[in-house]
Amino acid sequence: MTLPEFLMWVLGSGAMIFASFLNEKVDYLQSLAPEWKRYAMFGIAGVVAMIAYALTVVLGYAPVPLDAKMWIEALFDAVSGATGLAVVSELAHARFSLAKK
Repeated sequence: MTLPEFLMWVLGSGAMIFASFLNEKVDYLQSLAPEWKRYAMFGIAGVVAMIAYALTVVLGYAPVPLDAKMWIEALFDAVSGATGLAVVSELAHARFSLAKK
């Protein structure tokens, strides 16, 4: 796997996998209530995705956004791409698993 491929993986599912790993290994995150732990996971994944996107720009793998609006759109795309599947997963879990309890 090349560095550009790795960064694209992080922008896809890697950011959420990293956030989930941290949630299980960091004592402070372990001590949070389940709802706050979930929020922390999304926040960590969002920050990791933004860093990965910034690296793709700095290293020349992605074009530099020309203005503030383009930066905001690009960072939104990075965060939503990294966390979108997890949001759908959480909704499905709440709908099907928690509804049975």
